Amino acid sequence: MSLSSATPAAEDWWRSNDGVPPEITTDVERLIGRPGRTFATWAQEHAAAFTR
Repeated sequence: MSLSSATPAAEDWWRSNDGVPPEITTDVERLIGRPGRTFATWAQEHAAAFTR
């Protein structure tokens, strides 16, 4: 993932801290054997846990 594909909110957060975005690594994929999910995907898969 490059900085150009990060969300504008994430870019704003990085810049508001020290101006340097964190290094993007493949650690999650290496550890769990598949790419990490986005928060949106996780939220869709777990929506029922947050509704009545």
